[in-house]
Amino acid sequence: MPAFVNRRNVLRRGAGAAAAALVGPGLVAASLPAAAQQNAAELVQRTAAQVLDLVMTKTGAAREAGILRVLQTDFDLDYMARFTLGVHWNKASPEQRERLYFNLVVPPEIARQMARHSEQLDLNYSKSAICCQHQGSHFGKTRFATGPRPGEEALDARALMHGHRATTLFELLRGPKHTLLLFPGAYHEATSWHRLMELAKSVDAAVGDLINTFFVAAEAASIPSDLRPSERVVLDPERSLHYRYGAETECLYLVRPDGYVGYRSEPATASALHDYLRRIFIL
Repeated sequence: MPAFVNRRNVLRRGAGAAAAALVGPGLVAASLPAAAQQNAAELVQRTAAQVLDLVMTKTGAAREAGILRVLQTDFDLDYMARFTLGVHWNKASPEQRERLYFNLVVPPEIARQMARHSEQLDLNYSKSAICCQHQGSHFGKTRFATGPRPGEEALDARALMHGHRATTLFELLRGPKHTLLLFPGAYHEATSWHRLMELAKSVDAAVGDLINTFFVAAEAASIPSDLRPSERVVLDPERSLHYRYGAETECLYLVRPDGYVGYRSEPATASALHDYLRRIFIL
């Protein structure tokens, strides 16, 4: 945005442009009925929530393109931006115009949340000595390599079921403990479930008070009847968590309390995991 455009004036005119874009040119927010004002506010809040979700689940060009698509769905961005900048519109670069689109629609508090999250995404501990992975015979032959690597922030996934409650991965990660995610794989085998159940028992015996363990199943029918406790099962019916973590075959992820991946393995090898646990917990 050109430096000579006063920010306060931009915000004031932007608010008027938003109202006009929502209900038609020539109308101002003050003339809107209460119901229309409420609908407009709800639209802005809904749009902001969609944008924030993209920021938390996408990166790079895919995130930017997704945000622009969301904004263009319900807002006449060109009209709003031209209304706001007036005679200065032609002097603004394409990058400045896109930034203005975002500023006109997303409330400041949501924008601050997005900025904080983007700063966190810039952190990367992949070179840390306490972040590592075990590469078995399958490594490089499946989508596992596309999942979050050790030292990177864990990716959220929605539409999960824990017990009878809908949840997200980030909700499951909350708390002061590490979180161990055990995937029998999108193309699971009975032997994978058995190995993972034995692995979970060994982790419980070694550091059970330091780690929350969850089995991630793509289908309820695949869950063994003798799996106890059942509170450890997370159902991923849309396979969103499997897809984001590249869990086509048996694998595991250990997520630290700060939300970053500390360790991952494909397949889920118990001996390699316990070697790692002895390093970080001084067992």
